[in-house]
Amino acid sequence: MEEVEHGDIVVTERPSDVASEEIMTSTTDVEEQSQLADGDAILKCFSPLLNSMKVFGLYFTQASRHIHDVFTSTSDTTESRVCKKWNKGRIYAMVILVVFWLNAFSMCREFNKADKFGVLLFMKLSAICATFNSAFQQTACFIACQTGNLDRVFSDVRLPKSDAVRYRRFAVIHTVVCWIFLLADLSLFLFPFFIVGST
Repeated sequence: MEEVEHGDIVVTERPSDVASEEIMTSTTDVEEQSQLADGDAILKCFSPLLNSMKVFGLYFTQASRHIHDVFTSTSDTTESRVCKKWNKGRIYAMVILVVFWLNAFSMCREFNKADKFGVLLFMKLSAICATFNSAFQQTACFIACQTGNLDRVFSDVRLPKSDAVRYRRFAVIHTVVCWIFLLADLSLFLFPFFIVGST
């Protein structure tokens, strides 16, 4: 580095090789940014899983919304403006949420005075805990979709485009495995009803 004095001011000049390294670094950063997949690409990767979540009312999107970003906001008094328009996905998710909570509260009526300490009481307690757990999970997914936090998570993700195919494959595998477990569980649940009904 070469220092040149101009009166009271000292100017330091950099050699050209250091400046060229900084230019190379910045062009490399730009190339890396162009190779990253945006949030919409991530949503497309996870579309099999998200579409399956829509079936159970666990995921919905809102057509137009402006989500408040705390990091870019200049004033603390700015409120988030989320479009309150009701679309089919939101209505469906709300109906499913209400059904889950009605089911959870109706399970509380399973207790009666004849209950004694034993296996049946523990089975009732575990069924009630599982029902309330399902209702809380459904509520958490509804709130995450309603506030836009779930979409924000996907839109903030920046992955290399080469990984998009791999994540798409993982999403398809997880979706297939979840559907297999769901159908197996449903068949084990419904099988005794068909046996009892036929006898």
